Amino acid sequence: MLEQIQEQMLQNGYQPVQTSIPEVKTFYKYYQNIYYCVCIVDDRNGYLQGMGKMGYLIQCSKDLFTQSGHSCQVLGVIVTSNVALSRSRAQGAGWVWYADIVSGHLLVFDDQPGSFLDARYCLEEGIAREAAASFGGYGAYGQRQYWQDGSTSFARRETRRRSQKTFELTPVNTMLIAVNVLVFLFLEIEGDTQDAQFLHNHGGMSVYKLVEEKDWLCLLTSAFVHAGLEHLLSNMLVLAAIGDNVERALGKWKYITLYLVSAVGANLLSAGWYYVIRDPFVVSVGASGAIFGVIGGLLYMVCKNRGRLEDMTTPQIGIFILISLFHGFQSVSVNNMAHMGGLAIGILVSALLYRNSLQTR
Repeated sequence: MLEQIQEQMLQNGYQPVQTSIPEVKTFYKYYQNIYYCVCIVDDRNGYLQGMGKMGYLIQCSKDLFTQSGHSCQVLGVIVTSNVALSRSRAQGAGWVWYADIVSGHLLVFDDQPGSFLDARYCLEEGIAREAAASFGGYGAYGQRQYWQDGSTSFARRETRRRSQKTFELTPVNTMLIAVNVLVFLFLEIEGDTQDAQFLHNHGGMSVYKLVEEKDWLCLLTSAFVHAGLEHLLSNMLVLAAIGDNVERALGKWKYITLYLVSAVGANLLSAGWYYVIRDPFVVSVGASGAIFGVIGGLLYMVCKNRGRLEDMTTPQIGIFILISLFHGFQSVSVNNMAHMGGLAIGILVSALLYRNSLQTR
């Protein structure tokens, strides 16, 4: 049933829940300590005949997650070729969207939430493809349509397409970017952020500082110090581009754990390398070790989700990693050990923290 819709949900990180009803497919995603559950019901053959059936399915889906003490939000999605009839069957059921398989539209009525995590994007893609597969194009009418009931529009246009995905800020990633920027501005006012001695005295890391001064805190502080504006911007642009994806997949506490552990671990490996080659006075600064940890985490999660997580794919991440490492080896001022160490640590930490399956009995 509805292979295209199911494929889109799986590709965007949603996990399936096994059900014994062929007309019902349930998916979930865990984000910030809440389970977001999408219950998709195929009503094309009249499965929802009889009042209260949709509400019962939504409640059963919610009970599956809340019985173990978790918070849960449930969205019902009715796949139908007769929207008006399916809507009458689902009155009072709660949050329900309608997938019109004839036109290839996702219909969201004005009394329903306009978004549900990133499910709207997944469903719009899946429904459009399902309609195209069924009718050989964009729905039975050969084009996308805008449905209206008299003078009142009850369907909203698609809000996102794959090439026009809405940028969504997440709290921890935004906070990390803000902290890095604020630290840079403070240090820039205090002195010269491209002077090695100044950076050494203001949070930078070196083997000498660890061994002789016993300043182990610099393993963390150096990840928030940057050598000049260009260094800051290059790191923050990458973090802004990928950090939100990882935070949504892990949740805010696990994401900040990934970031900080990667930062400290990458600096430890870097210090170990400079200790071995007897270069104790090299000053290391920057968030790139932590960011490579985030990249490693993203790579792990994309691979765990069949090669796709939201708008990120395995080839995209792989190419980005190769280009970044190549660029690093072309420059004598880049700490490549921190990059490689952060990448490896990010993969390992994500393997421990990321949960993409639900154990039920």
